[in-house]
Formats: sequence, structure tokens, C-alpha cells
Amino acid sequence: MRIPVLYHDEDIIVVDKPIGIPTAAPPGDPYPGDVLRAVGAQLGLAGLTTPQRLPAELSGVLVLAARPEASSALTESLGARGVEQVYLALVHGRPQGPSGTIDAPLARAPGEAAERYRVTNARDKRGQRAVSHYRLLDASPDERYSLLEVTDAPAEGGPADRRPADRGPADRGPADWPKAVGTAGHQVRAHLAHLGLPVVGDWLYGGGAESAAAQAEAARPGELSTNAPGARRGHSLAGGKRLADGKRPAAGGKAGAGESPGARPGPFAPRLGLHLVRLTLPHPGSGRPVTFSAPVPALFQGLAGGLPELRLAAAVASRHIRSALRRTQPGAAGPAGLIDLALARRGPLAADPGTTIYRLINGAADGLPGLAVDRYGAGLVVNVYDEGPDIAAGAAAAAGARANPGQAEPLAPALLDLLANATGASAVYVKYRQREASRVEDEDLPALAPAAPVAGRAAGRGSPSTSGGGGSANAAAPEAAALALGEYVAHEEGLAYLVRPGEGWNPGLFPDMREMRGRVRAWAAGRRVLNTFAYTCGFGVAARAGGAARVVNLDVSWPLLERGRANYRANGFRPESEDFLYGDTFDWLPRLKARHELFDLIILDPPGFARTKTHTFSAARDYGKLAGGAAGVLAPGGLLVACCNVADLAWGRFQDRVVAGLDEAWRAAEIVGRYGAPALDFPGLPGRESYLKILVARLA
Repeated sequence: MRIPVLYHDEDIIVVDKPIGIPTAAPPGDPYPGDVLRAVGAQLGLAGLTTPQRLPAELSGVLVLAARPEASSALTESLGARGVEQVYLALVHGRPQGPSGTIDAPLARAPGEAAERYRVTNARDKRGQRAVSHYRLLDASPDERYSLLEVTDAPAEGGPADRRPADRGPADRGPADWPKAVGTAGHQVRAHLAHLGLPVVGDWLYGGGAESAAAQAEAARPGELSTNAPGARRGHSLAGGKRLADGKRPAAGGKAGAGESPGARPGPFAPRLGLHLVRLTLPHPGSGRPVTFSAPVPALFQGLAGGLPELRLAAAVASRHIRSALRRTQPGAAGPAGLIDLALARRGPLAADPGTTIYRLINGAADGLPGLAVDRYGAGLVVNVYDEGPDIAAGAAAAAGARANPGQAEPLAPALLDLLANATGASAVYVKYRQREASRVEDEDLPALAPAAPVAGRAAGRGSPSTSGGGGSANAAAPEAAALALGEYVAHEEGLAYLVRPGEGWNPGLFPDMREMRGRVRAWAAGRRVLNTFAYTCGFGVAARAGGAARVVNLDVSWPLLERGRANYRANGFRPESEDFLYGDTFDWLPRLKARHELFDLIILDPPGFARTKTHTFSAARDYGKLAGGAAGVLAPGGLLVACCNVADLAWGRFQDRVVAGLDEAWRAAEIVGRYGAPALDFPGLPGRESYLKILVARLA
């Protein structure tokens, strides 16, 4: 992963933080998926810190301290409110005037797990005064969207100097400065939503604000001043000047501005429309004010064209993208814009030559429901998810097998070409996926998962494309030539994996386990590792790279273990015969226990449903039994990594099954980690649990 660096000296590093990456990692997480550790690895620096807070969904200027003295100076300047932050906000609707001031106190929303603030009144002891100034920069022709420049200015005196009483130590900024709300962008988001101009893609405020009745009760006449044209009814409006007599002119204006006293749920958007574009603060070395600016995201520059990608994302939010594309030209600006937006999100991965395996498009979360695209080096694998019972027939018709003349092609060729052109891929493979794999007949498999690429030029025919656009750059010629043979090398964080994009459903490595393989790599040093349901031994390769004392890979498929051996060799590891066990995990666990073999780290990564000669496994039903069996060969103090990709099995039920299995095995355990899919390339939909659930337990 590579983060764009804007400025670097001996005291500070200034970066343009992308969306999808947290500023700092949660305590105890060994994976360097946060800005601090990623930039440290990128520049060869250790111990970077920052007093600044930018949540994962926010992009823009972020200042890191390279030395403890610089960190202390930055903390002091922020605590003294010696900074100016300027945001670009892409919002729904348009304000009535060219500029305005929002002077409205904020308090932590009670009873909320996520950090969120609400507009309150001056008598609220938990509130703190907050002032935001905005300026209209541009608007779409239909005034559906606007671009605002917003500054969360310091408010001197009065309630502004009072910290909200319910902010605990974990919530406090450096020196617990009063502007902590503004430093994370919450002030801007809450104020704009309150004004009736919610930030695009802001489900925390634009789609989850309090009811109009609650807002009206909290904000009484004369107690709250929102000095901005188009503000909410019940608050003073006077062309930017506060009304002294308490009169309340009615708020009117364009659609989305001042229509309602509460922020309305906005249409879906694949990113938050908030970007910290400029930051001014005293340099920790010289003490002189310095200003840093981040490039404006491409989405924010598209207002003149009406932002068709956001319209399309909102239009197909509850449908399959193929249905929408039957009414939309695939080469039109909407689909192309959504693809470009998805590729931009994966920019930190695309910029890393050591990682060429990751997800480029993640369905509905990227505004393209029913479509998932994975990069494997020079090739793309496009997964089209079941839209109905006709997908098998449609895929067969597209492939020319058992053709049905009346069946339309399931995915428009122009969209496939668009993907190939946007990424520079040498070949594009398509998998038409059913909701239940058991529904697939053997004779339908060649049509549902064709072995040959369906778009782009096959690798090995002429020079492969190495130009970029989002991530298929760095495709070396030997890799492309191997692709023509059906197998080639792609990379993940410097490790090599052999993949076969045209073979069946799965190329050979699951991209959503990238971060977990990184954690296993960190945990494995000096440990004995058992990798069950090993597939092509991705976890085994990561454990060997991490310096494990021993790694045993166990799988019921001999051909997959052979591919695991090939992955070992691709990384310079010698595959010893005793490191690969062939057979059913449920049969092998008691055998290993009878041999008195113990492991310090065990990975359980079973399929959601599987049937072997001796067992039928269902994650929803049998995970407790699996965890209990693993506990029998896990050494005291050892780690159990329990993975589950069954979306219908809720987090709570999954954890209950794992814990129950450990209890039945008479092993006490401490839960030390809960993880999901990588947020950078596997973003989820707001309010929904990750389909991937990974529980890490340390056994007593």
C-alpha cells in the first residue's frame, strides 16, 4: 500500500489520506493497514505519530510527526486552536446564497456506538459552541448537487470553551482541545445536515439524523443562531447577520435546501463527499504558519456534467446493475464514472508494485450491485452474481453452449471492454455466480465459468498492456506469457502466488483474506502453525514468510495441496512432505491429538458448506464442533483464528458457536480480535455486517 506524500522534512510528513484507510490501527492489530504504519514503511521511518484525527471515510491533508518533539509541538498548537481547516463538501441541494455562517452548538449524540454529534441549544450542558463558515463554489446544472468550501472556525468564549461532558478519555483529542469535533470533520457534517444540505454519501448524518420533532424540541427560538441563507425554519436568518429580536423568517429555496427541519436520508453514494483540502498550522520546528493543500478528488470536479455516476448509483441501489444497464449505455458517463471512482479508491493498492491481487469493484458498495471485479496481476476476474433463475441459460447463450436464441447476454460486452480499457488489463474473465453452488449442473460449468477470457486481448498475443488507469500496471511480460498457459504469478505484499483465472470458480487465492494473511504472517514468528482447509496454502505461505517454526497445511483435495507446494516453491520455500496433510480436517484433528501434536496457531477457514466421504459440514450448524476439535491440538496460550464467510450467520451467533465449542472442549479462551474484509477494497454498505467474520481467540 502506498500513500501519496505531499511534503516531508525532518519534523513532519504531510500526506493526502485516501478514503478507506484509518489514521491509526486499533490497539493490538499487527496488520499495517493504517496511515501511520503504511507511511512509516513507505519512507523507512518508525514511530510516526499524529495528533490530527481523520476517520477512515474522510480524505485529505493529514500531518504526521516524525519526531517526539514535533509531535508535542503539533499537539500544543492544535490544543491552542492554532489551525485553520478548509474542507470541500459535495452536498445534496444548493444554498440560497453564495455564503453563510452556521453558529450552532453541538453535543455528542446519546446512546450511539459510533461517534456522532447533534445540534443542540445553548442551555445544554453537554454542548460546545461550534461555528462553520461556508462558500458556494459550484453547483450542478439542475442544482441537485453543490460544492461548498467550509471552514470550521474557532469560536472564542462562551460554551465553545466547554468540553462535552460525555466525552470519555478515548474520545479526547490532544490536550482535549475544544475543537475536537471539528478536527474529525464531524462539525462540518453535522452543521451541513442541520442546514438541510447533507454531505453526499453521509449515512451518519444525512441518512441518520434525529427526527424533525427532536430537532425542533432541542432548538428553540432565540437559543440557536444559524446565520445562513436557506437554513432551517425556527432559527434566525438574516442574510448572514444574526437577528437580535428573535424573529424567524421562513426558510425556502431550492430542492434539498431548507425544505425540512431535519436532514433527509440522501441517495446512496459510493464515497463520502468530504475532503480536507487545505490545512494551515504553525510548523513545529520554526513556529511559522505553513499551509498544505491536497489535490481535489475527480468526483468533486464533475459538477458541470451533473455527476451522472452518483445518479446511476442512486438509481440502481436496490437493483442489479445489469437491469440498469439495459436502460443505460455502458460506455456512458455514469458507468464509466463509477468504475473510475472504484479504481481511485484502490489507488493505494494500485501504486504498490508488491501487491497485484485485490478487489477493484465490490458490488453495491461501489454503486454497481451484482458485480464484483478482482485483479490478479495482468488479468481481471469479473464476478456476475445471480439476478434470477435465467442466469445459467443466459450465460450459456453468451458462451454459445445450449444456446437459447431468446435469451439476452447477461453482461453487456461494452461494459467488459470498459473495464479492460479503464484498468489496462491483458485479459478479462467472467464468472456467472449462482446463489447456491449446488444448483449448478456439471454441463453448465463451462458456460458459467468460461476458461477463456471474454474481453481484452489474450496474454501472449502481442505486447501486454502495462499502462495503468487503476491498477493493472506492472504486468511483466513473463507473467503475461504465463497467463496464456492458464497459470501465472501475481503478488500480495511481496509474496508470489500462482493463480488460474480461467479454472473453475476460484483463481487460487481469495483477495478478501489479504489483511488476515498479513496478520498470520506477523503472528507466526517462532510458532507451530496448523492451516486447516488450506486450499492452495495461502496462509501457509504467509506463515512461512513470517518465520514460523513449522507449518502444516491440511486439505481434502490433493490437487490443491499440489498447487500449495507450487506456491511454496514460487517464494523460495522448500515444500517438505510432512508439511502437507491430505484428508478431512474432522478426521485429522483427533489423529493429531492422539499423536500429542500441539500447535501455537491454528487457522480454521472452512467453506460455508462442504460434503466429503465421511462428513457433511455446515458453518451455521457445525462450527462449534470444529472449534472444539481444534482446541484439542492448540497449545496453552495459542491463538485460534476462526473464519466464516457465511453472510446469513450473524456475528453474535458465529461467536456464540465458537465459544460454545471451546467450552465443550473445556478450554477457556479470551477473544483478542474481531476482523472483517479489508475496508479499502471490500467496502461494505452502511448498517450491514461484513459477510466475512474472523474471530481470534487466545486459549488458556
